[in-house]
Amino acid sequence: IDDLRDDDGSAIIGVRRWNWSNVNTSGGELLHPEVRRIDVRSGMNRSLTSSPLIHASFLTDNNGVTRFTYGEDNAQKYKVYYRTADGKDWELIINEAHDGTRVYPVAFNRSGDGVYFFCGGEKGVGGLCLWSVAERTFKTLWSGKEAAPIKFDKTFDGKDIYAIRSQPGRTAVTLVDRDAAEAKLLAEMMG
Repeated sequence: IDDLRDDDGSAIIGVRRWNWSNVNTSGGELLHPEVRRIDVRSGMNRSLTSSPLIHASFLTDNNGVTRFTYGEDNAQKYKVYYRTADGKDWELIINEAHDGTRVYPVAFNRSGDGVYFFCGGEKGVGGLCLWSVAERTFKTLWSGKEAAPIKFDKTFDGKDIYAIRSQPGRTAVTLVDRDAAEAKLLAEMMG
């Protein structure tokens, strides 16, 4: 989930466990996934949180705190849960079953006041939206015309997104932050 760029001895990992107590009758059942902090030298780990969804992924902020969990529920509808800080309760912020929206968080921005989401964009093909943490609203930053994003390029320090890659026939790169050092380097290399 997060390699904790400022901590060489630890990482944040996701653990998917099975309940094997009824393996003879039903083959076991998937339990709620957990987020754990692991000591990469010893393998010792401790649980930090778990998801209210069984089929879930997680996203940490730039400080390594798990702030989002998202995925499909049992009805195969996407849900996104958010929490304001470590130890806080999960809050359902997006429910595809109610609003028809299938979005998921990709990364926090550098300042931490916004979160990049994969979204439908203005044309419904796919796009990149910015969710305001304070206002809890979306702003479309980029909309695919022919193809959805296939990759979001992060800055060298991993604290922001500077480009989007899509493939409308061949790979295209769209700069999100033209002022980022990585964007200037990429533009210089592409001539």
